[in-house]
Amino acid sequence: MNEYYFPLVHGGLGDKFCMLSVILKHRSLYENKSILYLVTNNKKETFTPIHGLNSLIDFFHFEQPSFDIDVEIISKKHSLNDLWEQNMNNQNFGDLNTDLLEDGDYWPIKVKRNEHNKFTWMLYDCDVIPSEKCVTNIDMNKFYALCNVLSIKGQKLEDMNFSKNVELLSESKFLLSSEGMWTHLSRAMKVPTIAYTTIPEWNREINQQGHFCSSNFEECLFEVMEKANVYS
Repeated sequence: MNEYYFPLVHGGLGDKFCMLSVILKHRSLYENKSILYLVTNNKKETFTPIHGLNSLIDFFHFEQPSFDIDVEIISKKHSLNDLWEQNMNNQNFGDLNTDLLEDGDYWPIKVKRNEHNKFTWMLYDCDVIPSEKCVTNIDMNKFYALCNVLSIKGQKLEDMNFSKNVELLSESKFLLSSEGMWTHLSRAMKVPTIAYTTIPEWNREINQQGHFCSSNFEECLFEVMEKANVYS
């Protein structure tokens, strides 16, 4: 029996996107009886409890699979890593997760590309989210200055509107973003992606997928300029 665990509390939106993608990939290959546990800890939730697989799929704009999975909400003490480890107990689940990380092998997104003469962006501010993905004020000013001279328009993604961001990405020539949810979504949508992070492993993974990632933000800006010139 396939037993899948999905966090309602822990992990960012990108973590949930990747985990559900691997769960769908796994279930499509292993047609055993399956159950999806939506795991909470009875505290205030950061992700709305969902009572069926279809509503999760619709939220993330994944293509509808040919199968369904029984869903049960459970409460238990856990961390994000705990749930990944429990999912790894399913046959070859870890191999499929590696395929996602190494090859960008996400579950398909239900969307049609409708490119406009623009790119989209989302950069995390060091004053708000101090992390390996954040961009300094100096670098942000360099980005804004570059936008003023580019031949195509840059449009910021929404902070809290997943559906709108799917629409914006579908219209984009490419994305510039701090590594995270939106670089996962853009790669799943086959939108050329320029990502920023100081984590060497993430740099390697994104670059080997045919996208661009650097720990040097100026290199990311140079790539933006190069791509903008191609579309001018």
